[in-house]
Amino acid sequence: MSISRCLMASMPSAPTPGRCRRNSPASSSASSRSIARPRPPVYAPGALFSVGDAHAAQGHGEVDLTAIETALRGKFQLIVRKDLKLTWPRAETATHWIVMGLNPNLEEAMKIAVRETILFITQRFPKLSREEAYMIASVAVDYHVTQVVDGSKGIHGMIPKAIFVGQN
Repeated sequence: MSISRCLMASMPSAPTPGRCRRNSPASSSASSRSIARPRPPVYAPGALFSVGDAHAAQGHGEVDLTAIETALRGKFQLIVRKDLKLTWPRAETATHWIVMGLNPNLEEAMKIAVRETILFITQRFPKLSREEAYMIASVAVDYHVTQVVDGSKGIHGMIPKAIFVGQN
């Protein structure tokens, strides 16, 4: 996937992953089709959207530039959410909220993903403190390596919705 003018989207594979172009954690859940609602930040007025480089199969954590490439068709509905002020892309499935972090250093990518977890939890559930969100990140969030190719390392965190039943 390539993104023009620095708009990110959650679809498999991107040249030079980062805040403006990146791989998504599509293989992190049961199937790549389960990422129902990607929430990419838009950094520039008039940003364009482009998607491509579809993978029919790829393991968890892309380790080289090889996957089973395929042609796909899709329908996309883009909704601009000016109320969301995101630094890094997020996504949502029926069962999880997904946060991401990318950096040339894998440890830094993990730190970004954990910070995004804490930020997401405290924004979504304002009664929880940063310390409580940090504890949740440690005991309930599953972090996965999204990719280690293209000079950028990616981590995504799967925050289970089920642990927040009855919370608002």
